[in-house]
Amino acid sequence: MSEAHSKHDVMAALVRPSLACRDSFMEAAREFPADEDTMVFEREQATRDFVGFVRSVDAFSRGEQLPRGWVASSSFWLVDGDTYIGSVNIRHDLTEWLERFGGHVGYAIRPSMRRRGYGTLICKLALDEAREIGLKRVLITCDADNIGSRKIIEANGGVFSDEVPQPDRDVPKRRYWFDVIT
Repeated sequence: MSEAHSKHDVMAALVRPSLACRDSFMEAAREFPADEDTMVFEREQATRDFVGFVRSVDAFSRGEQLPRGWVASSSFWLVDGDTYIGSVNIRHDLTEWLERFGGHVGYAIRPSMRRRGYGTLICKLALDEAREIGLKRVLITCDADNIGSRKIIEANGGVFSDEVPQPDRDVPKRRYWFDVIT
Protein backbone atom coordinates (compact mmCIF):
# COMPACT_ATOMS: atom_id res chain seq x y z
CA MET A 1 0.00 0.00 0.00
CA SER A 2 1.07 3.57 -0.51
CA GLU A 3 2.61 5.67 2.25
CA ALA A 4 3.43 9.35 2.46
CA HIS A 5 3.88 12.19 4.88
CA SER A 6 1.13 14.75 5.39
CA LYS A 7 1.98 18.37 5.95
CA HIS A 8 1.98 17.60 9.71
CA ASP A 9 4.81 15.07 9.21
CA VAL A 10 2.58 12.20 10.34
CA MET A 11 3.00 8.92 8.49
CA ALA A 12 -0.29 8.12 6.81
CA ALA A 13 -0.89 5.12 4.60
CA LEU A 14 -3.55 3.63 2.37
CA VAL A 15 -4.78 0.27 3.66
CA ARG A 16 -7.66 -2.00 2.76
CA PRO A 17 -10.67 -1.60 5.04
CA SER A 18 -10.29 -3.97 7.99
CA LEU A 19 -11.24 -4.62 11.59
CA ALA A 20 -8.04 -2.89 12.77
CA CYS A 21 -9.57 0.58 12.23
CA ARG A 22 -13.23 -0.35 12.75
CA ASP A 23 -13.77 1.71 15.92
CA SER A 24 -12.13 4.80 14.45
CA PHE A 25 -14.12 4.40 11.23
CA MET A 26 -17.38 4.14 13.21
CA GLU A 27 -16.51 7.37 15.04
CA ALA A 28 -15.83 9.06 11.71
CA ALA A 29 -19.06 7.78 10.16
CA ARG A 30 -20.99 9.63 12.88
CA GLU A 31 -19.15 12.89 12.01
CA PHE A 32 -20.53 13.12 8.47
CA PRO A 33 -23.65 15.29 8.12
CA ALA A 34 -26.71 13.27 7.08
CA ASP A 35 -27.01 15.27 3.85
CA GLU A 36 -23.38 14.75 2.75
CA ASP A 37 -23.36 12.38 -0.20
CA THR A 38 -19.72 11.27 -0.10
CA MET A 39 -19.08 7.57 0.44
CA VAL A 40 -22.73 6.91 1.31
CA PHE A 41 -22.59 3.19 0.45
CA GLU A 42 -19.52 2.74 2.62
CA ARG A 43 -20.95 4.58 5.61
CA GLU A 44 -24.34 2.84 5.41
CA GLN A 45 -23.04 -0.67 4.73
CA ALA A 46 -20.14 -0.59 7.20
CA THR A 47 -22.23 0.74 10.07
CA ARG A 48 -24.94 -1.86 9.41
CA ASP A 49 -22.70 -4.92 8.82
CA PHE A 50 -18.98 -4.19 9.10
CA VAL A 51 -17.73 -7.69 8.32
CA GLY A 52 -20.08 -7.88 5.32
CA PHE A 53 -18.82 -4.51 4.15
CA VAL A 54 -15.16 -5.66 4.28
CA ARG A 55 -16.07 -8.82 2.34
CA SER A 56 -18.01 -6.78 -0.24
CA VAL A 57 -15.24 -4.29 -1.00
CA ASP A 58 -12.74 -7.15 -1.25
CA ALA A 59 -15.02 -8.90 -3.78
CA PHE A 60 -15.62 -5.63 -5.66
CA SER A 61 -11.86 -5.22 -6.16
CA ARG A 62 -11.89 -8.53 -8.05
CA GLY A 63 -14.98 -7.55 -10.04
CA GLU A 64 -17.12 -10.04 -8.11
CA GLN A 65 -20.56 -9.64 -6.50
CA LEU A 66 -20.97 -6.17 -7.99
CA PRO A 67 -24.34 -4.46 -7.61
CA ARG A 68 -26.08 -3.98 -10.95
CA GLY A 69 -24.46 -1.19 -12.97
CA TRP A 70 -21.29 -1.05 -10.82
CA VAL A 71 -17.73 -1.62 -12.05
CA ALA A 72 -14.81 -3.26 -10.28
CA SER A 73 -13.29 -0.88 -7.74
CA SER A 74 -10.56 -0.92 -5.13
CA SER A 75 -11.32 0.66 -1.76
CA PHE A 76 -8.72 2.01 0.61
CA TRP A 77 -8.68 3.87 3.89
CA LEU A 78 -6.17 6.57 4.70
CA VAL A 79 -5.02 5.79 8.23
CA ASP A 80 -2.42 6.88 10.73
CA GLY A 81 -1.82 3.82 12.90
CA ASP A 82 -5.33 2.70 13.82
CA THR A 83 -6.88 6.13 13.25
CA TYR A 84 -9.17 6.37 10.24
CA ILE A 85 -8.67 9.62 8.29
CA GLY A 86 -10.53 9.08 5.04
CA SER A 87 -11.60 6.77 2.23
CA VAL A 88 -10.90 6.46 -1.45
CA ASN A 89 -12.47 4.26 -4.12
CA ILE A 90 -10.70 3.68 -7.41
CA ARG A 91 -12.93 2.42 -10.19
CA HIS A 92 -11.13 0.15 -12.65
CA ASP A 93 -13.35 1.10 -15.61
CA LEU A 94 -15.83 3.82 -16.50
CA THR A 95 -19.46 3.44 -17.49
CA GLU A 96 -21.00 6.21 -19.57
CA TRP A 97 -22.38 7.80 -16.38
CA LEU A 98 -19.03 7.54 -14.54
CA GLU A 99 -17.20 9.07 -17.50
CA ARG A 100 -19.56 12.01 -17.45
CA PHE A 101 -20.05 12.56 -13.71
CA GLY A 102 -18.26 10.14 -11.37
CA GLY A 103 -14.75 9.53 -12.64
CA HIS A 104 -12.30 6.83 -11.61
CA VAL A 105 -11.61 8.20 -8.13
CA GLY A 106 -13.90 9.20 -5.30
CA TYR A 107 -12.55 10.22 -1.92
CA ALA A 108 -13.69 11.64 1.40
CA ILE A 109 -11.89 12.92 4.47
CA ARG A 110 -13.68 12.65 7.80
CA PRO A 111 -14.95 16.09 8.87
CA SER A 112 -12.66 16.41 11.93
CA MET A 113 -9.56 15.85 9.75
CA ARG A 114 -10.35 18.25 6.92
CA ARG A 115 -8.22 21.26 5.98
CA ARG A 116 -5.01 19.52 7.12
CA GLY A 117 -3.65 18.41 3.74
CA TYR A 118 -5.12 14.91 3.88
CA GLY A 119 -7.32 15.46 0.82
CA THR A 120 -4.30 16.29 -1.30
CA LEU A 121 -2.47 13.29 0.16
CA ILE A 122 -5.29 10.79 -0.42
CA CYS A 123 -5.66 11.99 -4.01
CA LYS A 124 -1.91 11.57 -4.64
CA LEU A 125 -1.89 8.09 -3.12
CA ALA A 126 -5.01 7.13 -5.10
CA LEU A 127 -3.28 8.11 -8.34
CA ASP A 128 -0.34 5.88 -7.34
CA GLU A 129 -2.75 3.00 -6.70
CA ALA A 130 -4.53 3.65 -10.02
CA ARG A 131 -1.18 3.22 -11.76
CA GLU A 132 -0.62 -0.05 -9.86
CA ILE A 133 -4.07 -1.27 -10.98
CA GLY A 134 -2.96 -0.63 -14.56
CA LEU A 135 -4.84 2.54 -15.42
CA LYS A 136 -3.07 4.88 -17.82
CA ARG A 137 -5.46 7.84 -17.70
CA VAL A 138 -7.54 8.71 -14.67
CA LEU A 139 -10.60 10.94 -14.50
CA ILE A 140 -11.51 12.78 -11.30
CA THR A 141 -14.58 14.99 -11.10
CA CYS A 142 -15.97 17.50 -8.63
CA ASP A 143 -18.85 19.89 -8.42
CA ALA A 144 -17.88 23.30 -9.80
CA ASP A 145 -18.69 24.94 -6.46
CA ASN A 146 -16.50 22.55 -4.43
CA ILE A 147 -13.45 24.79 -4.17
CA GLY A 148 -11.62 22.42 -1.79
CA SER A 149 -11.82 19.49 -4.22
CA ARG A 150 -10.84 21.70 -7.13
CA LYS A 151 -7.69 22.76 -5.26
CA ILE A 152 -6.87 19.14 -4.33
CA ILE A 153 -7.28 17.92 -7.90
CA GLU A 154 -5.29 20.79 -9.39
CA ALA A 155 -2.52 20.45 -6.76
CA ASN A 156 -2.08 16.84 -7.89
CA GLY A 157 -1.72 17.84 -11.55
CA GLY A 158 -5.24 17.32 -12.83
CA VAL A 159 -5.72 18.79 -16.29
CA PHE A 160 -9.09 20.52 -16.62
CA SER A 161 -11.15 19.06 -19.43
CA ASP A 162 -14.60 20.60 -19.24
CA GLU A 163 -17.73 21.27 -17.20
CA VAL A 164 -20.89 19.28 -17.84
CA PRO A 165 -24.40 20.02 -16.60
CA GLN A 166 -25.70 17.60 -13.97
CA PRO A 167 -29.24 16.22 -14.30
CA ASP A 168 -30.02 16.57 -10.58
CA ARG A 169 -28.08 19.69 -9.55
CA ASP A 170 -27.89 23.31 -10.63
CA VAL A 171 -24.09 23.32 -10.44
CA PRO A 172 -22.03 21.73 -13.24
CA LYS A 173 -19.53 18.91 -12.77
CA ARG A 174 -15.87 19.72 -13.52
CA ARG A 175 -13.83 16.97 -15.16
CA TYR A 176 -10.07 16.59 -14.79
CA TRP A 177 -7.73 14.05 -16.41
CA PHE A 178 -4.44 12.68 -15.14
CA ASP A 179 -1.88 10.71 -17.15
CA VAL A 180 -0.49 8.15 -14.68
CA ILE A 181 1.78 6.15 -16.99
CA THR A 182 5.23 5.58 -15.54
